[in-house]
Amino acid sequence: MKLNQNITRDFIPFLIIAFGLLLNCSKHKNQNSLTEWILLLNPFPSTGSEFVQDGLDVENPPPDSIQESTFDIYSGFPVVWKTGQHFELYGRNLQASNVESIFGPDGSKFFSFDDVSENTILGTVVSCPNAFDWDSKVRFPNNNQSEIVCLDSLPVNYRVLKKEMGVPFEKTPLLMVHHSHEFFFSFLKLGETEYRILESLPLGLSLDQKTGELSGSAREGTENTIREYTLQLRLKDRPDILVEGKIRLLIVTSEEKLNRTCRPLQRTSTCNFSSPYHCDNAPGCRPSLFNCLMDDGCGFQTSD
Repeated sequence: MKLNQNITRDFIPFLIIAFGLLLNCSKHKNQNSLTEWILLLNPFPSTGSEFVQDGLDVENPPPDSIQESTFDIYSGFPVVWKTGQHFELYGRNLQASNVESIFGPDGSKFFSFDDVSENTILGTVVSCPNAFDWDSKVRFPNNNQSEIVCLDSLPVNYRVLKKEMGVPFEKTPLLMVHHSHEFFFSFLKLGETEYRILESLPLGLSLDQKTGELSGSAREGTENTIREYTLQLRLKDRPDILVEGKIRLLIVTSEEKLNRTCRPLQRTSTCNFSSPYHCDNAPGCRPSLFNCLMDDGCGFQTSD
């Protein structure tokens, strides 16, 4: 009983001091002061695993204080990347990074690092990915561009654009763009763009530089030959930043068209298909009308 009285007597001064401090802090409504005094009176010392931030205990320390694996990317060069091309990334603590941490879990399929230092990464583009296997969240906050643009060529129409002389092209698109062409849309975000064709088009045809559409009626042919033309998309204020693609064009006379027109063919031992077709311009038979229309030597049907 006497021992309990001694313990109570010893704690009375402590309780009076603690009560006075709490009363003073609550009177001034100073939460930070209250917390600091509680921490001072805490009989259980800190293990060093907690951090005090703005007067509050936090379980997780600030990232910059312990997470050495944190890195930042500020910019990249060049503006447009292509397969086989070297690139550079600039930032902070880049030695803590790797291909997967920057370009996503499949990043090593498309990019490789040749040299890594504290502030610079030198690498090579193995192959430009498409939207279906692209999982990178890289952003360039210090650049005019907001993300990587890896684009080998324009997504041009793979089919031959063909017309008889005098038959108009009515705003015919030269590109076949769909949602997988993520980098094409990223290129458009770089700034105001314009299209142009390097070679001279047949007389009567023109290219809309804003939309990349072909219009007009050709007044001359391509000599019964499919010709390639280089289509460019470039930035107006930086014409050196560009991407190209090849379009194929065929302009024929009425006689050339007739010889290229696909017609059904009787099934024979040498042409053993269920619905064969042929045209006079190219020897042999084709398994179907579709195959005949896709053949560079034919390409037309009676309804054209």
